[in-house]
Order: sequence, then C-alpha cells, then structure tokens
Amino acid sequence: MTRVDRWWVAALQWAWIVFPYLLSIVVLVGPAVPLNEALRRYKVEMEAEQMRKSDAIRKQLDAAPLDSASRKDLRDEFTHEQTIRQNLYAMGTWPHGLSANLKYLGIFAGNVVASISSVAGLLSKSTHS
Repeated sequence: MTRVDRWWVAALQWAWIVFPYLLSIVVLVGPAVPLNEALRRYKVEMEAEQMRKSDAIRKQLDAAPLDSASRKDLRDEFTHEQTIRQNLYAMGTWPHGLSANLKYLGIFAGNVVASISSVAGLLSKSTHS
C-alpha cells in the first residue's frame, strides 16, 4: 500500500497545516467578541447618560430667567456634554483597529498561500514517486 492510497494520511497532513490557522483566528476573535459587547454596552449607556444630562441642562436654560453668569455656566456645561457625546459617537466598539485587522489578514493570507503551495508541492512529489 503506497502513501497515495492512504487518504487519511493526506487528510492528517492538511489538518496539521490548517490547525494553527484556526487557532490564530480563535486567538484573535475569541477575546474580541466579549470585549466588543462590553464596549458597545458601555457606549450605549454613556450616550443615554449624556443625553439625559444635556436635556436637563436644556430644560434649565429654557425654564427660568437666569442671570448672565448662570446662563454662561449652563451653556459651557452644555457644550462640554456635547463634546463628550461627540467623542462617544466617534468611539469604536471593535477592539482591533482597521490597521491591525488588515495587517493580520495580510499575514494570514500570505502564510496560507505559502503553506498551500508547499504542501501541494510535497504532495505532487509524493504522488509521482
């Protein structure tokens, strides 16, 4: 019985090659998913809190006649709350940035292509021997 007749040997070789790639995806995505959920939940909670604060300030500005110093303080506080809301809006919830994802994808794809090329070359040599 030759090596070519043993399909399970080729399957084990491919599994051995694919296994590290699967692990690298698990290592990248595994911790990122719960972190993404926590960041998303934090962002939603903070946006709601900022909205409540802004609404309260707006009601104070509209409700009663205020002296100019109080009005200026409330407007400054309102501007500060709006700045915080803008920062929250810009906040990403995926822990890995686009740059890191693209680097990982490039390295991952390059290694997959190199591995497939090497294995294909080895398998074609073993089938011709």
